Amino acid sequence: MKTLVVGMVAALTSAALADTKTEDADPTGSYSYTANFTVSLTSPQKQTVTDTDEGTLTVTASKKSGFVLTFTAKGETCQVTAQRAGAHGLKFPAGQTCSQQDSASKSDFTLTLASGTGTLHNDSLTMNLAWKLSGSMAGVSVAGRATETVQAEQK
Repeated sequence: MKTLVVGMVAALTSAALADTKTEDADPTGSYSYTANFTVSLTSPQKQTVTDTDEGTLTVTASKKSGFVLTFTAKGETCQVTAQRAGAHGLKFPAGQTCSQQDSASKSDFTLTLASGTGTLHNDSLTMNLAWKLSGSMAGVSVAGRATETVQAEQK
């Protein structure tokens, strides 16, 4: 009887330990995304604008380590890198930049990443990004900040 109990305890313990192990989620692939963002200009005058954008996201493994994320929307591309943060998380190193131009509004912006995190759940990737913004619009210098929540679904 003692052998049976010990065997059952060992089997239950083994099963419980197996359930607590989590494999690192693999975010690589192609996604469709929707980004909700708020731009708060501080110069030349205070103004806040909110909008939504849609596009495609490609996530590939980086040759160095981590991942390269390429966002494409309305003919513009922005590429940033991210490192793994736990089994299902991503952390975006600050200081990365993306350039955005818009001929309709005669704007030319540089976005500098201030912070960013992401979470992968099944085939869904959610990211929260904060940017510093500088550039010009219709020949006038502008500066401010932008926050962005991106919801991406794997294709």
